Amino acid sequence: MEGNDKMRYAKLFFLLVWLFSYCPSAKAETERQSPDTLKTQTNLEGTITAIQDDPDSPDGNWLVNIIIDENTICRVSFPTPTGNPTVGADLQQFQIWVRRASAGGSPPTPTVRIELYENGVSKAIVLANTGVTNETGVLHSGTWNANLLGTADGSLVECYIFGDAASTGQNDATIEVGAVEWNVDYTVGNGDGENKSRVRRIEQLLGMED
Repeated sequence: MEGNDKMRYAKLFFLLVWLFSYCPSAKAETERQSPDTLKTQTNLEGTITAIQDDPDSPDGNWLVNIIIDENTICRVSFPTPTGNPTVGADLQQFQIWVRRASAGGSPPTPTVRIELYENGVSKAIVLANTGVTNETGVLHSGTWNANLLGTADGSLVECYIFGDAASTGQNDATIEVGAVEWNVDYTVGNGDGENKSRVRRIEQLLGMED
């Protein structure tokens, strides 16, 4: 091997060490997103501020029912996450704080369902119909995969909550909503742009560019 070739391969070796030793890699982060808009509000009165608190430590404000024997619906949107929601089973989570509102001596059991919506379109049921008997508040959640999204940055994500009212004789019950959140797992700093510029620099130094 001639001297120039030895020098060239030595240079290549050290440049490759530099490239792969200092490449920034993707990093997973998490953040809590509170809803920013009430997109749909059926048989519930109140404003978005009533449900922006953390479901793990709710503040006591509620979207309250208007008619006790009718279904309730709450659909909310969120701010765009800091980074694209990470694709993977159960990495994204909706969490809600709900309660039963009832009338009559022996209230029946209404159910609550959570769905992932994107820009007004249902993408998946993340919590199937679940009975609610607690009248002070209970925590429910559902997880989903970001591969369900059509817009990768999560800017069109919505949480849809359906309260299925129940009636037995003179006894009625429905669902009220006290808090909603999206716990986002997202990815930042994949380093692709910087890595490509480094590869181009190596090609220049080795005289490999077209």
